[in-house]
Amino acid sequence: GLSRTSYNAGVYYEDARISARLSYNWRSRWLITASGRGGLPEYNDAFGTMDMSVDYNLTKQVTVFVDGVNLTNAAYIQENDPLRRLSNETDGLKVFFGVRFRN
Repeated sequence: GLSRTSYNAGVYYEDARISARLSYNWRSRWLITASGRGGLPEYNDAFGTMDMSVDYNLTKQVTVFVDGVNLTNAAYIQENDPLRRLSNETDGLKVFFGVRFRN
């Protein structure tokens, strides 16, 4: 289940009012099982996703935020061979927003 290559990159900014993060995570093709359908090995294709987060402090006690997950709408693709796809799976883009309170 390990990829031969993987990397993570991130950019951050923060001051008294705003905090922002943008990150990208990627991994090369990896083995799911050595003996799957038809007795053949099954793999997940290379996969990368971008996420972001922004927080804004309205006061010392109140912060509003927005988080985005899988901004590139990346899909997991499983296969026995590049010409023999087994499945495509995606969670899609997710955006969360809200307010945090501290005392």
